[in-house]
Amino acid sequence: MNLVSLQGVTKTYPGPLTVLRDVSLDIAAGEDVAVVGPSGSGKTTMLSIMGTLDTPTAGEVWVGGVNTSTLTDPARARLRAEDIGFVFQQFFLLPTLSALDNVAEGLLYRGWRRPRRRDQAMEALDRLGLTARAHHRPGELSGGEQQRVAIARAIAGGPRLVLADEPTGSLDQASGHMIVDYLQAIADDGTTVVVITHDQALAARFGRQISLLDGTVVEDDSGRRGRTGRGAAPAVSAPRETPGTVPPVSRVRSETPGTVPSVSRVVGNPTETGGTVPAVSRQTQTAPAVPAVPAGLAAFSAATAVRPPAVPTPRETPGTVPAVSRVVPRKIIVPVATPPTPNRWDEWDDEPAVIAPKPVYRAY
Repeated sequence: MNLVSLQGVTKTYPGPLTVLRDVSLDIAAGEDVAVVGPSGSGKTTMLSIMGTLDTPTAGEVWVGGVNTSTLTDPARARLRAEDIGFVFQQFFLLPTLSALDNVAEGLLYRGWRRPRRRDQAMEALDRLGLTARAHHRPGELSGGEQQRVAIARAIAGGPRLVLADEPTGSLDQASGHMIVDYLQAIADDGTTVVVITHDQALAARFGRQISLLDGTVVEDDSGRRGRTGRGAAPAVSAPRETPGTVPPVSRVRSETPGTVPSVSRVVGNPTETGGTVPAVSRQTQTAPAVPAVPAGLAAFSAATAVRPPAVPTPRETPGTVPAVSRVVPRKIIVPVATPPTPNRWDEWDDEPAVIAPKPVYRAY
């Protein structure tokens, strides 16, 4: 069953400027689709018409079996609130509200009471792994987390269709792949997902790719290729090896100490026979030996060798600081006791009262 159907859709703006030209395509329920194309090819306009945010100049748009061209504005608003979720590149989160409240506010048009909206919002955040960040404001979240909050807002009401316009455009590559993982998980649960992207690598991960050029569908890969995994690479067959032989691959050999290896080499594909190891021709260069010096010449060189002048030890005058670098010890502070000082005659004793001596600290 088709959830979205465009039949001969054309969109022309005053000027005139024709953005879409006789576009016809069907998107089945539960399908994940990537729409690719250069800037100005009409991708965003087509997504807006699918989501009933805009109306076509000619043609018909069917969503969930309803011809949206015949609906009034309130009826289209109700259709968007109940059946369509939107994800934008710029997040559009309210900075003063927490992630939970941002998602819950998106359910206002469902007519639900606040407790139910918050319960649905928390369930959506938990589905995207943001339970621990539910009470953080957007300024306290990373770019990838903010986009996940935006996706949670789009799916909190259980829509049948999710439209995402460049959801990874402002994210790094790792966060972009993570967002695609979540969108594909949503599609696996039965929600139809349509994503606009410029990244061909991300588009290749979706089950269907639609290419637009100058407002016309130039290619529609209608499910002929399966969905590819993240970072999937084509399988490479391993070379077959004969038992007992060394495979023809690049290898590094350890060199004998004291020798200089020849130039770097890559062993090619030698013809090998079973049970043998291909002989690899390699040359090593021995370090040149130092010629012996005659005994007489060595004695003459030692006798006539120029020796550096001796550096006299600097004399130090008593009381001066020698002109050499030295480590100055830290000052040591020690207490020096002073003799007891009589204070006064005690009224009840014949001996004078003595105050305990106070130490005097001197620095050395």
